[in-house]
Amino acid sequence: MNKLNDFPIDQSVVSLWVFKSSLKRAFSVRLSPELSTALKGIKLACTKGVEVAVEYDAGADLGKDTLMTLTGPIEQWTQMALLMNAPIEDRLVRSIMGLQNNYAYVVTFLNEGKKLFAVKKVSSSLGSKKATNFLSAMFSNDTLDLSENLIFSLAKYFDFFVLEDEFFILRREQFESVLGFKEHYKKSFVELLADNDFNKRFKNLEVLKNYVSDNAIHLGRMSSIKQKKKYADDIY
Repeated sequence: MNKLNDFPIDQSVVSLWVFKSSLKRAFSVRLSPELSTALKGIKLACTKGVEVAVEYDAGADLGKDTLMTLTGPIEQWTQMALLMNAPIEDRLVRSIMGLQNNYAYVVTFLNEGKKLFAVKKVSSSLGSKKATNFLSAMFSNDTLDLSENLIFSLAKYFDFFVLEDEFFILRREQFESVLGFKEHYKKSFVELLADNDFNKRFKNLEVLKNYVSDNAIHLGRMSSIKQKKKYADDIY
């Protein structure tokens, strides 16, 4: 937590990147000074009430005063970070079309060579309606700026942060979705089923397989069970 809280947001340079659904295409967005300042405030507001940091657990729910931490690397994030290494001017959004149909966006805070990334998955409602939980912005002259009229919306919260090789997770499900954890969970479930300490507890694993199936929530819970491995303890 100290590592995240101690990052000098106020002295940082702010950038915005939008990612398309495949997460293989990213575009930078020029920001006005006013919007940059507002985004710094969102970061501070996100972590203000957080008092507890716990290790990442795929089966756990997060309270308002808790975040999860996870040390990387994570392949999907590594690929996203590489895209954001491109020169900003080479990837600039030139029209409002570039701000539509995005899957996620990333705000970067740069200070003395270090970057803090703030990530938000774009919901289906983002940019389509006015709400108190969003900043309204307009796109003009290659620059995104604050606006009273809703043209493009940025949420007043982030789903997770990345600093160096550490992830600070405020919204677990969105974090898992952006970084493609479902495929990881599928692999983990296969490994769990092959674990003798686990499968010996069942007379028929097919019932469990059919129940879990392709459900992301169930797969996540199975991953949590594998991580904790309490099933290996006969007494437990």
